[in-house]
Amino acid sequence: MEIIVHRGANKNAPENTRASAEACIALGMDFAKIDVRLSKDGIPFILHDPSVDRTTNGSGNISDLTSEQIDLLDAGSWFDFKFAGEKIPRLDNYFRWIKGKYKVFLDRKDPLFKGKELKKWPV
Repeated sequence: MEIIVHRGANKNAPENTRASAEACIALGMDFAKIDVRLSKDGIPFILHDPSVDRTTNGSGNISDLTSEQIDLLDAGSWFDFKFAGEKIPRLDNYFRWIKGKYKVFLDRKDPLFKGKELKKWPV
């Protein structure tokens, strides 16, 4: 049996962040199901909602924000001040970091995301 957690360990750390993945690893989970959406400039980010409003200090749909704008958002303070400065992970950076540590199940949320973006990075 393998255990898959939704949005990472979202009861221990801000969902779909590196901190939530680290919590999953520490808890001995097998997989994290992460949600992938595209920025305005076509960069895949890990985010569940279409908008950044609920889980960051920003507002608006992720598809209307550039990757540079998204990189500036704080995705941790809403959860707990100790996660202040946590970022919405770029998928490529997340893949490089997580490789060999953990298994990931991707949920492609953006209808324009065809998976071709994944071919840019070795997994």
